[in-house]
Amino acid sequence: MANSSLLRHVPTTVFLSICILSSGCSGCSDSVPGVDDAQSYAQQLQEDINDPEVEALETEELEDLMPGSVAGMTQTDYQSNKTGAFGFKMSTTTAEYEEGNKSIVISITDAGSMKAAVRAANQWMDKDFEETTSSGYSRTGDFFGYRGMEKFNSGPYGTSAELSIFVADRFVVNGKGRNVTMDDVKGAVKDVKLRKLDRKG
Repeated sequence: MANSSLLRHVPTTVFLSICILSSGCSGCSDSVPGVDDAQSYAQQLQEDINDPEVEALETEELEDLMPGSVAGMTQTDYQSNKTGAFGFKMSTTTAEYEEGNKSIVISITDAGSMKAAVRAANQWMDKDFEETTSSGYSRTGDFFGYRGMEKFNSGPYGTSAELSIFVADRFVVNGKGRNVTMDDVKGAVKDVKLRKLDRKG
């Protein structure tokens, strides 16, 4: 049975982008690196909403792209949903892989009629960014031919590793691991059928 707690792993990039870009504030272009004109992106977002040809994929199509196992761990749980409100439509599928105290969660989000927000976030990712702390790092980069961001942290309760990439200016693929290496998470994201997903864009 699917675990509703998996929803917390769905990346928030799309939602945050919508809030920023649709606010219409004059300072948005300064607060979001890489977005030169927030108003134009808000207009693109509205055009996407009004485009009858923009339809989020069925969740079964996203589920078919998930690997059966990653980093030696088998799939133990999954959840899929398709939602629509205020003209927005999107689909998400999330799968969890576990072994002992290690786990990796992969999610695929199809922004559907919110693809303008993904385009804006992807443009932000085009900027080189790196931040290092005493416990880890965050940085943007190219992963398997797609732009994205990786984050890694190590603490007294274990490690956390995360990678999010943007595919076809429409899809967000996110991998988040606990007590695994960054290479494990990268391998898990790579195991998603990314080229097949790209063609669906």
